[in-house]
Amino acid sequence: MSTSRRPVVTEGAVRDILQTHYLLEVKGVRQLDSFMDRNYKVTSADGREFVLKIVNPDESDNDQRVQAQLGVVNHLRGHGFTCPASVVNKNGLHTWKSTFPIGQADGPEESCVVRLMTFLPGEPLGRCHHLFCGEMYKCLGGFLAQLHAALQDHPESGLTLDGHNEWMAENAGRLLQFISSLEEEKMSRDICSVIKNVESSLKERGHAMERGVIHGDFNDYNIILHPVTTDFKASCVDSKKTFGIIDFNDICYTYRVFEIGRLIADAMTNCCCSDQEALQIGGHVLAGYLSVRQLSTEDVTMIYDAVCISFCQYYVLGIHAMSQQTDNPHCCLGTAEARQWLERVLALSSQALWEIWTPLLSESGISM
Repeated sequence: MSTSRRPVVTEGAVRDILQTHYLLEVKGVRQLDSFMDRNYKVTSADGREFVLKIVNPDESDNDQRVQAQLGVVNHLRGHGFTCPASVVNKNGLHTWKSTFPIGQADGPEESCVVRLMTFLPGEPLGRCHHLFCGEMYKCLGGFLAQLHAALQDHPESGLTLDGHNEWMAENAGRLLQFISSLEEEKMSRDICSVIKNVESSLKERGHAMERGVIHGDFNDYNIILHPVTTDFKASCVDSKKTFGIIDFNDICYTYRVFEIGRLIADAMTNCCCSDQEALQIGGHVLAGYLSVRQLSTEDVTMIYDAVCISFCQYYVLGIHAMSQQTDNPHCCLGTAEARQWLERVLALSSQALWEIWTPLLSESGISM
């Protein structure tokens, strides 16, 4: 999404919304990173903390989807997950709409969903590099498996995958429209090859792969680490008490293995460790995941492609976003690293990567 589709919101407008619609006296407002929306951390005069989200106009159009997203969050909260609680406005509404200029201050005004949520205390996992270790990645894999298990039978209604969402690997072919942004011919060819592999694999075995509701943006900046967490080595670590999760805008019904691949790729992109340690991350994540729930043979076979297509998405869409969103530095985080790891993983075969992961799985008593 280009800059032209993000709402433009002044701090004065944020304060007015909070006072007028939520009857909140505001002490402080700080804008948070967001790829497509506008998010603001708000501190009230009495010390309470909230996040005000103003959703881009395209996603605001689908009222059924907005309500379905709220339903998933409430479902997860009911299953013991730490998620933001929705705050009703003075009219008792969890979400409502207002118009904002789009793209620039004098741009045309469009209708955007507004919602207020409680702020989760803690630190985004992506800022806690000193705690990154194999045990942490295993705990994170277990956390994702717990989330998938909780959503095992959640209905698809309202959460059907948008066929235009290029961030979902099921829509891998949509990346082709951005290939022209890349300067290097070899990289373009490699990415086209990954896309082809994903599409052919889905055609061949997609009918046997697991589909269900996923978070859709399960990365270390949407995972909040509990403030007192300092050690992942203790055997009593409870993932649901250790991590909180935010930003449910990308919830959808699709193949779950791609969310596992995205987690592995994201962790490798953001790690601060040696090459060999980074290549082991997938083994740790899978050890945690498979200790909670199983994957079919078809899903296991797809993991290598799921990791590769995630690197492609980070790189291709990051390059495109940098050319479009000059006011949004968040859009290009990890782009260079994604390219480096894409090249590294493509230089390995799926079998070679599994040879690195398998001993780690065996250490956790998991055989493949």
